[in-house]
Amino acid sequence: MVFKMGAIIGRIFSSSRDQVLISASEKTSVNVGDILYVKINGLNRVLLLHVEDVVSKLPTGVSRTLGLIPSGIEPSGSIIETSREETIVAKPLFSLIRGKEVSVTRVTAPPPVNMPVHILSNEDEESRKIMEFFSKGIVFETAETTIPFGVLRSGTASTTMERERKYFETAKITVNIETLIPKHILVSGQTGAGKTTSVMGLIVNWALHASKPIGWLIIDRHGEYGKYSTGLEETFLNKLSKALEVNENEEESFRAPIT
Repeated sequence: MVFKMGAIIGRIFSSSRDQVLISASEKTSVNVGDILYVKINGLNRVLLLHVEDVVSKLPTGVSRTLGLIPSGIEPSGSIIETSREETIVAKPLFSLIRGKEVSVTRVTAPPPVNMPVHILSNEDEESRKIMEFFSKGIVFETAETTIPFGVLRSGTASTTMERERKYFETAKITVNIETLIPKHILVSGQTGAGKTTSVMGLIVNWALHASKPIGWLIIDRHGEYGKYSTGLEETFLNKLSKALEVNENEEESFRAPIT
């Protein structure tokens, strides 16, 4: 099956297991923190790269090497699509291998030189499929007791436009809430990073999707979980009440005899 391909942002000039240098295309817009991908064997084997830096000139020796090549021609004979003014410094993250099952492993071999590099974007179908495969490869339980915990994001997203491009709603991370909750879990992060919101989201998703009741003990030191709004603003308790109501209605509908 062929999917709409993501934009090519450049080609690999130098490659190792620790660092990949990409000669960027002239119209490329790549930022530190973005996630790139290289198709080693179509979508059956994909290498994910994390952008560590973007420099304004190629490393020593690169310009001289390119100067020996006839204008507009690469060693492979394909038309050159790169400029000499910008280099993307990336670090190999994971190899995504798709067979009977999807597996996510550490990078064991660097990507070949001259391979085209794409950027993950929710705007193209190929990127969405890659992120869906990725989410399946890092989830170890697929039982009916699992509930969605979050979605994958391809790099940093500080603006609304970036969030629309980098959040993949179909690439869900699921957890088995029945085995997760009895364990001791530390949720860490800076102030405003979303620690409380994430826990609230986990509880609301449990209320919406769970088939069995679970006892929760919430020590609400700052009163964030106990607020209920009678106005337009929806607080945690508002969302929790709605989720429980929807879940209960769906169960009753499922149990109702068909006439």
